[in-house]
Amino acid sequence: MDTEANPEFLNRQPKWFKPVFYGLIISSALFAIILLATPLLVRRREPHYQTEAYNNARQIGLALSEFDDEFGSFPNPSTIAKVTTSNPSHSLNLSGASSNAAFRQFFAAYMTQSESMFYAKITGTIKPDGIFTPGEALKKTEVGFSYISGLSSTGTDPSTPLVLTPLLPGT
Repeated sequence: MDTEANPEFLNRQPKWFKPVFYGLIISSALFAIILLATPLLVRRREPHYQTEAYNNARQIGLALSEFDDEFGSFPNPSTIAKVTTSNPSHSLNLSGASSNAAFRQFFAAYMTQSESMFYAKITGTIKPDGIFTPGEALKKTEVGFSYISGLSSTGTDPSTPLVLTPLLPGT
């Protein structure tokens, strides 16, 4: 038999070749997909918490803007009297220089009724429990943001942050 005259003979492959060849191609493709998808699966949880923190910071920013419109400035010790006058029945502790005390003014002024917008997953914080009784509203470990007091909506560079997550836990 002349092999040059019969091209089928030259292209003929063993019966086991096609299944093995296609199996190698399919397994290589699956392996490549797994390699490409693994980083996405491993890091999948981190962006969820970042997105939640961004959204919560945005909500705090909106509440700050609403507070400024109603009381003439952002929450600070001088706005406590105005907030108490607008809602004398509140029983929250608004005194103090902490971010928690400033954020409690939102509750007393009916700007929010949820502690969840003050949460950011950082070391030292826990999910807020939703309890608004005196001494329980925005406890020390329930706030994941620091509030920069003393700024105003007028005369301040618009790119200046008002809230941020602390770089060091407890600061």
